[in-house]
Amino acid sequence: MFLLLASNSLISQNKSPEQKIQVIGGRSLHGTGDMRGVNFATEYENYFKKKFSWTLALGGTIHDGFEPLYFKDQTGRPIDGSFRYTAAGLQITSHLCYSFIKSTRHEFQLRAGGLLRYQSSSYFDELAINYPAGTGYPIPVIYIENKTPQKTYAVGGSCQIIYNFTFTNKINVGILTGLQFDTNGDNISQLSLTLGKRF
Repeated sequence: MFLLLASNSLISQNKSPEQKIQVIGGRSLHGTGDMRGVNFATEYENYFKKKFSWTLALGGTIHDGFEPLYFKDQTGRPIDGSFRYTAAGLQITSHLCYSFIKSTRHEFQLRAGGLLRYQSSSYFDELAINYPAGTGYPIPVIYIENKTPQKTYAVGGSCQIIYNFTFTNKINVGILTGLQFDTNGDNISQLSLTLGKRF
């Protein structure tokens, strides 16, 4: 009887936590890398087998950039006329995960899944800067054409690789890299840090 209780206690102590919640944040690139920014998310993870789990996350991204334009007005005053733009989105993401390495302290995990994304963007489709030598105006003239809507809704796919280190049986930190794409034609890559709690 004593051996049975002792073995059950040992198994309970070595059993991996079945659920986890974590925050994710880091740097990311939008498109070909001309828009840099940040990503952030809060994620819930549930292990339905020892090395298999699923996640559900609510997060977002903010990226920006600019087309430089510097000139002087008729009085010689320097002017920054650069065109600035921002693309920001909110999304719900879910992954199916496989932990190909999983121990008390270390976990390497592969993830693949899908997402729903809302995005608002001030990025242009066509932009041309016409300088005074060609227009006869004393200052540059900017021509902008928008062919795509400012607000978009999209579905997409996501793949990630994550490493987590557990300090105790509950608190873990890690690093995550990933790539996502969607039906709006947006490709976003990320490199993030994670902080989580197992329970």
